[in-house]
Amino acid sequence: MRPRFAFLMAALLATSPGLAQSNDCLSEAEARSVVAYALPAAIEATAARCRPLLPAAAWLSRNGAGMAQRYRRDGGGSAEAALPVLERLSGQTMPDFLDPTTLSTMVEGLITDRVRDAVATRDCPTISRIAEQISPLPLGNVASLLVALVQLDRRATSRTGIRICSAPEAGAR
Repeated sequence: MRPRFAFLMAALLATSPGLAQSNDCLSEAEARSVVAYALPAAIEATAARCRPLLPAAAWLSRNGAGMAQRYRRDGGGSAEAALPVLERLSGQTMPDFLDPTTLSTMVEGLITDRVRDAVATRDCPTISRIAEQISPLPLGNVASLLVALVQLDRRATSRTGIRICSAPEAGAR
């Protein structure tokens, strides 16, 4: 059984069409950094996609925006930190003249589009329950959890075209 939330991670990492063509891999630290940056926008996009399909009392409908705001406030990262990883994977360079606000708007727009397309409406109730369960966790823990879920889901590489390079665990077989 594949982790239900892994598709969201895949959408977070696949923020531009060029990423799917990359043979490169992300270190776990790079993947966590990109996820930490992208997660607030991904939560907002998922909540917006699911809101019409969920009961008003569903956790995501009531609390998704607050969770995204908290993660932004608590260190959701910056476009500047995520940009080098995204450029390396996409093989494209963003123009130097873009100011940080414009860059953030562009990157968050890409994230929003990808997540909106990746979320299957039939999964909205499950996503809402998962979001409720992870909501007390700090952003860093959630980013690490999502990276680990993608690493467990070997098929995520074929879905996203992105590999997360991982160092072998001591004593792992």
